[in-house]
Amino acid sequence: MMNTEASRTMPDVREYFPDIKGDLTKVTWAHAVNNKELFKKALADKLMMLEADVVLGNKIGSTEEIPIMAHPPSTTSEMSLEDFLSNAIIANSCGVKLDFKSIEVLEPSLKILQNHKDNLTFPVWLNADILSGPVNSTALPVDADKFLSICARDFPLATLSPGWKVRYGAPNITSGRYEPEHITSMKEALARNNIIQPVTFPVQAILAAQSIDTLPDLLNMSRINDTTLTIWLSEVEAINITQLKKLIDIVGKNRVYLDLPESIMDQLSSSTSRVAPTTSMGLVLGVVLVAAASYFF
Repeated sequence: MMNTEASRTMPDVREYFPDIKGDLTKVTWAHAVNNKELFKKALADKLMMLEADVVLGNKIGSTEEIPIMAHPPSTTSEMSLEDFLSNAIIANSCGVKLDFKSIEVLEPSLKILQNHKDNLTFPVWLNADILSGPVNSTALPVDADKFLSICARDFPLATLSPGWKVRYGAPNITSGRYEPEHITSMKEALARNNIIQPVTFPVQAILAAQSIDTLPDLLNMSRINDTTLTIWLSEVEAINITQLKKLIDIVGKNRVYLDLPESIMDQLSSSTSRVAPTTSMGLVLGVVLVAAASYFF
């Protein structure tokens, strides 16, 4: 059995970035850091958390199937998970969020993490979409029980980031929310697998803004001392800023990460913001262009 004692020096985000003074909304993000150029850029920009996708595939020039940094359907990359972690260890200036795209890549990836455990002195998050979510998503999630149980067994001091497969995007689906059954299913999955390590729940911003009566209950987990929300949005779309602000106020900035486009962050920081404009031609065009990408995210 794999040694379950992960690095004792692995800090959480609050400890690793003391300058944010516990305000998790100040954490900055890089996305899809799946190659060397993007990794270098994220470091140069001094971004705090680097999100990257992990799949089984081949490093360019090799036929060996290993965990690599790539987003499906790609199965080749210039950067393996081993390379990614080695670079993060050398940099020692950022945390990492590993987004596992299949259950098959999880165990070999955690073995690599275990091999580096003594040098993982920065935040490490393990992410996967493990449940079907709004709005009636039909995309196949990663197996919830396998993901949670394997992570708890093999790397228990990392932060877990279990989320939902969501379906949202104009023009076909422009409203939706996290229903009570979505919250219940997630809490039951965590309890069923005896999860006690820190957990952050990634929730889509537009849906989250309509869920201020359900999402706070997600953070009430009797056996988990550290629970947070990570509110994300991949592209600029019309969003109820007032409602999103209200959710952040209810939960508290010490328990909410904001992984949002810069324009949305600017509106949140403005005391006069109401709802993101929908009459702007640029925004309307943006919604149309991202529809295909966000519809089955």
